[in-house]
Amino acid sequence: WEDSRSGAQVLYFVRLDAAGARIGADTVLSTRLFTPWNLVWTGAGYGLAWTDSRDGNLEIYFARLDASGVRVGTDLRVTNDPAMSRAPSLAWTGSTYGVAWGDLRDGNWEIYFAPICP
Repeated sequence: WEDSRSGAQVLYFVRLDAAGARIGADTVLSTRLFTPWNLVWTGAGYGLAWTDSRDGNLEIYFARLDASGVRVGTDLRVTNDPAMSRAPSLAWTGSTYGVAWGDLRDGNWEIYFAPICP
């Protein structure tokens, strides 16, 4: 989820048990968040895609989390162009992530897609 308890819009993650009680502490996933973001469960961990402005432009980023919600490796920058990229939609095929997003690189909104191998 996202909230602004720190004064900025931040993306958080926490696991819940079957009764809805928190398991562990809130984990900060992004401090340069632009909604929407997308999270998928693989059966062994999570994939997360979001729009981020850390490089001065709206770009799509991807991260993996283990089953307990701990980040695995570093963030992957999916897009890299001077136009805006936003609204990622993430899917898991059983072996590969797929991410689709809206992009203005050609001067009008178009949908792009990229596979991401874990």
